Amino acid sequence: MHLGRGLRIRGCLAQADGGAASLREQGGPPSRRGRGDTVARRVDLVSVPLASIGVGTFVLAIVQVSDWGWSAPGTVASIGLGVLLLIARRATRE
Repeated sequence: MHLGRGLRIRGCLAQADGGAASLREQGGPPSRRGRGDTVARRVDLVSVPLASIGVGTFVLAIVQVSDWGWSAPGTVASIGLGVLLLIARRATRE
């Protein structure tokens, strides 16, 4: 068992070293490259709240299903609202 752990750790270290070599070839992480290499990104002020609330209501339904039941109005409404908000978010991105 001890041998297996040692091999796993060595494999992780080899992967980490390979990633570091790749970053060196590219000129470092994106934050350390020249300003000309970065792309301006803006936060989508519509999609972020739609996705957050959509996932939140869907998770609420899944968590509360043991208390509410699958056919309870709160469960059905939460799942429906979550799905609708995620579809609306998808539509705003296109």
